[in-house]
Amino acid sequence: MPALKCGSRVWDAQVLDHWGSIGCLVTADDSPGKLFAVTASHVVAIDGRGKGTAVAAAPADADQTTKGSFLGLVDRATGLLPAGPNTLDAALIWVDPDLVAADIAEVGAITHVNHDPEDGITVTMFGAGSNAEVPSTIAGTIDSIAVPGPDGSPYTYTDQIICPLFTKDGDSGAAVVDDQGRLVGFVVGWTGEPRAGMGDGQGNVTVVCPAAALFDLWNLTLVTDIPGGLSKPPAPSKAPSDPAATTAVDYGSLVPGGFFSADPFDTTVRRSIRTNNPGAINDVPWQRARPGYVGKTSPDASADHNVTAIYRTPEHGVASWYHLIARIYGFGAGGLTVNALAAHYAGANAPAAAVAAYVNGWVGLSAGALTADGALSVADDDQMLTLARAMFHHEAGVVSPLHDDQIVFAITAERAGNLPA
Repeated sequence: MPALKCGSRVWDAQVLDHWGSIGCLVTADDSPGKLFAVTASHVVAIDGRGKGTAVAAAPADADQTTKGSFLGLVDRATGLLPAGPNTLDAALIWVDPDLVAADIAEVGAITHVNHDPEDGITVTMFGAGSNAEVPSTIAGTIDSIAVPGPDGSPYTYTDQIICPLFTKDGDSGAAVVDDQGRLVGFVVGWTGEPRAGMGDGQGNVTVVCPAAALFDLWNLTLVTDIPGGLSKPPAPSKAPSDPAATTAVDYGSLVPGGFFSADPFDTTVRRSIRTNNPGAINDVPWQRARPGYVGKTSPDASADHNVTAIYRTPEHGVASWYHLIARIYGFGAGGLTVNALAAHYAGANAPAAAVAAYVNGWVGLSAGALTADGALSVADDDQMLTLARAMFHHEAGVVSPLHDDQIVFAITAERAGNLPA
């Protein structure tokens, strides 16, 4: 496989619910013999995970459902607090030198850091979220700004560079370079209203962590040519399989040509995708009696240590998602809104911020088709397809690979009571 260039897609190989970008390659004075890739802390150091976390990667232009390969281990990361102040959002991944290249896109390696970028200069971002070289300008440095985190809740940052919005989800950690080819900083994220505008609305900005502050913190040096003799991080073993979930399972799709996962324990694939459970519904007793149920995952790294049900086909997973909404939650009798569903989905004792994260995520990913209080009907296939698309995207952190006909087939079969075993 060709070496991964800077700008390639990268994510925590265990959590896998969102991804970012490799910014550049560096060495650190305190770690001779190691090669590091820079990315954002919130990409690979999720929920307090840090040193030793396995990281997977794939080329920036790969399909978002492409399985990533082991890249390296998190060596260090700046901690993040929702209330802040957060001045840096960065992590160093100890990478296998044989797997990476110092080049960014087609422009070569970055050779210098711009320690004092001026307002108004042109900058270009090289990230995996856009798959393109996107220009903007520096609009200034801001004392305090709130940026939505991976869970949708705001994180407060200070002393950050801001630019008119030129990034998308998945660009976090990407290098921002000035018109002289010097490194200005790394993408933190974007903010502004409307959240679903992705640059179409007024006031949206991209937030950039200054490179100079990070290089000074960890005494980093840019790498332009990868030297020989560097050490390699130890590759983690694959997560153990649950024999009950993998013995003689005929994974597939109930719709000819539909997407499916045949390995629910491949941790380089996002949990809701690899388990054929696009709603990422936790393993509970009612699920174990459902058609197509074949087992469960090991606990994830969240504070709740969630265990996810595994289905033989994605259609079985979608049908259980519909069953949860229509029957377990009781919305088959009416009263379904995004707000009401989010309150159930987050859990009875969930804080308001957790409910709001679901509401904002689903509404934002529906391209304006959903509103927080708009009435929905579980009997309307089009409305359920729209809701499913937004919810499945939110759970995976990427657009669901399921085809629309797979989702509609599962919903109508579950409603009619003729879902195949």
